[in-house]
Amino acid sequence: MVCGIGIQGNWFDCRFQWCVGDERCIKFWDDRWVDDQALKDKFPRLHSISQNKDSLVGEWDDSRTSRYIMWNLSWRREKFEWEKHLEEQMLAMISNVKWDVRKEDKLVWVGEDHQDYTVKSGYSILNGESLLQTSNILKLVWSLNVAPSALVGAWRLLLDRMPTRFNLARRGVQLGNL
Repeated sequence: MVCGIGIQGNWFDCRFQWCVGDERCIKFWDDRWVDDQALKDKFPRLHSISQNKDSLVGEWDDSRTSRYIMWNLSWRREKFEWEKHLEEQMLAMISNVKWDVRKEDKLVWVGEDHQDYTVKSGYSILNGESLLQTSNILKLVWSLNVAPSALVGAWRLLLDRMPTRFNLARRGVQLGNL
């Protein structure tokens, strides 16, 4: 799976984050707009007692006419004391988010310095992650106490460098009928 959940996780989706603008598109709990995680994942207890799990950010913001943001959070029940501390922590995180209500909400790529996705940036991230995982496996292989020919064979196998018919054909090597 390239973009799905596989060995490298959901590498593509977790490189996008919402940049808040007019608050019309971003789901308060479900979308990644505050930090590197959705609020429902960062504060699962608060999400579980929330009354409006599917609401947009703009539905919770009561400060459209004010200079300061006032959040109208509604709960299914009274919060316990420790949940009040979670709420304060969440509101502190939200207060650090900067947005411009004159612009539309925008999904931005956080994989590179720029905010637009390019195939090159996606490829470099995917390739870099796979190399990192492979390097850990290769370190393990080279640390084994086995014959050097077995180490080289395992190393070539892991890097897909064995002279199989497919690899030879991919490199343009012509094989006769065997």
